[in-house]
Amino acid sequence: MKPIIDETMSVPGWLQWEEFAFQPYARNTPTSWTASNLPAGVGINGTTGLISGAAETRGIYNIGLQAHNADGSSPVVVFTFGFEGSIEDPTANVIDLRCDLGTRAMSGDFMGDVGATPADLDAEDARKLTALGLPLWVGKRGDGLLFRVQMQRGGVVSAVSFTELNMAIKELETEDVIAESTAFHSLGGGAFLVFLPLTDDRIVTALENYEGDYGTSCPVITELEWLATNPLPIGGALRGSSRNFRGDLVRDIIT
Repeated sequence: MKPIIDETMSVPGWLQWEEFAFQPYARNTPTSWTASNLPAGVGINGTTGLISGAAETRGIYNIGLQAHNADGSSPVVVFTFGFEGSIEDPTANVIDLRCDLGTRAMSGDFMGDVGATPADLDAEDARKLTALGLPLWVGKRGDGLLFRVQMQRGGVVSAVSFTELNMAIKELETEDVIAESTAFHSLGGGAFLVFLPLTDDRIVTALENYEGDYGTSCPVITELEWLATNPLPIGGALRGSSRNFRGDLVRDIIT
């Protein structure tokens, strides 16, 4: 028999940016779930139907929910979710990044050409810089950078969970690691916060190595790496990583 979603469940209200979870139920053993009109920052677990995350925008959302099994799909049941405006915007100092789990490509909202590309790059470094593209973030020595990373697949939010999530930056020429993230936090819905302090002494050394080569900033390689529990009966823990992407270190405060 096809699943039948319980329509008697009440949906409480939440604040914008407030982390939440809502678990729908259905009879006849659904094996998968889908939802439409989810707000940004909110995702659905396609196996359990759990809707979770932190809505990035306030408002009323009529979310269409369906449960599926081998016999077919339930009718679409619409649940109304309300998110009140939050006075404080916790993302004011957050750098937004997106990672496609299919291609491992990174994208973001910054995409700015901060530092001039030096004319005296050798062929290998020029190739690396071209492959990295425009910088997705910029920071100075001493900064503490907070990234919000949204995991996606084909532009659709992917509600994955990780046991580890790390970010590292490397010198362009040597590819030596010069800074690493120190903490991450799950926001739900496949979104995570990652804190990366630019306080390591290796940053000072790296910037001094490039003094006079890149103007007031120098490009660096950035990489995201994660670890997830393997739900399959074969293999071990699932480790993955993003493609390399560019950040820019500004060094005009270096003394």
